[in-house]
Amino acid sequence: MKKLLSIIVLGLLLSGNAYSLPECEGDDSKKWTNCQGSFKYPEKEYNGEWKNGKKHGEGYSYFPNGSYYFGEFKDDKPNGEGIAIIKYNLYYSKIVGKWKDGKPNGQGDLSCLRYHDVKYSYEWEEKNYTGEWKDGVLKIKNVNGKEAHIGAEKCVIWIGKLKDGLMHGYGTAIFPDGIKYVGEAKNDDFHAQVTIYKPDGKIEKAIYKDGKYLSLIHI
Repeated sequence: MKKLLSIIVLGLLLSGNAYSLPECEGDDSKKWTNCQGSFKYPEKEYNGEWKNGKKHGEGYSYFPNGSYYFGEFKDDKPNGEGIAIIKYNLYYSKIVGKWKDGKPNGQGDLSCLRYHDVKYSYEWEEKNYTGEWKDGVLKIKNVNGKEAHIGAEKCVIWIGKLKDGLMHGYGTAIFPDGIKYVGEAKNDDFHAQVTIYKPDGKIEKAIYKDGKYLSLIHI
């Protein structure tokens, strides 16, 4: 916990470049070592410490959609204690805990949060979970006592089989707003016929292919 508090302080100080290491010199990040500097990639920006041309030490990664991670890095990836905000469609997740090779691993917390300036079709409460992460998937017990998993990005409770940490096979997916999908999943996306249960009691059946909605089945 003390280490996490220090990381939070780090995040508050990043704008002031509060590092003990000297500024990196030159424009070639592959030559940066034992220094601190900022570098823009096509998909993100990193501000923090470097070693042997890799992100290493304390730092901050920011993505164009507003998602970010700040905490410890090793060999170019989040490793150690860290905090992440991951934005996804109409809600976002907050992850606090330990990371390994770029994914949450070990004991940690997950919060599924609302955008307060967005009008939702269904009212729902923000959710908080604590448990054991493994390669970006949090294992929990759902309200019925069955084992379930939540992915770091989508904040979707999945009751079913996993393949390489992804939803795969027949199962039930429960979204933060209470909408429930029951059917086949393939590589973390819905595939084939899916039954959709909405909080207002409406039931729909739809056809998906590799996560893409194809058609509605009238029932």
